[in-house]
Amino acid sequence: ENQCQDARNLTVGATNSLRKRPGNTLLSEPSTLDSIHSLFPANVTTKVLLAVGKQASASNDRIIKIDTGGTATTLVDSLTQGQRWEWVQAPTSGSQGPIYGVNGVDPPKYLTMAGAIGNWTASTGTIPTTYKYLLYHADTIWATGSSTYPGRVQYSGLTGSAVPGPDPRIHAPLIRRVGR
Repeated sequence: ENQCQDARNLTVGATNSLRKRPGNTLLSEPSTLDSIHSLFPANVTTKVLLAVGKQASASNDRIIKIDTGGTATTLVDSLTQGQRWEWVQAPTSGSQGPIYGVNGVDPPKYLTMAGAIGNWTASTGTIPTTYKYLLYHADTIWATGSSTYPGRVQYSGLTGSAVPGPDPRIHAPLIRRVGR
């Protein structure tokens, strides 16, 4: 009984049969990050994976883009360390988007189809830096989780163009309090 065969790559199936454990594939091992705490799969012109983590040999976080070939490219660094980023994919508005992200501390960011990143700004209203959670649903970006306004939900407005669509740069408060 103490001479059991090494079976680390096996698991027991529903009918008590042995089957091979599902494997993992190494896509990239970015040398610029010590650890990763936020991931987002972006399906833009080419599929990319956004990763946020602690910079190697620094006390800040950075955002990197990993392409399908496994190449890691730094988009921005010197971000507040340890803050989880929340990302959504929505229509492009002006020169911003289609990827938008917040972490509740640093200025909100957008990522373009070409891979450029910048501070996400509002054309009407403001995009507070204190919001930590985003959701894209029904042609609207919803933001909540503000430390300044707990329980408040904000949403993106609609453009005034001939082809109506969501404008992630227009933000207005929707609900002042969420609770019982």
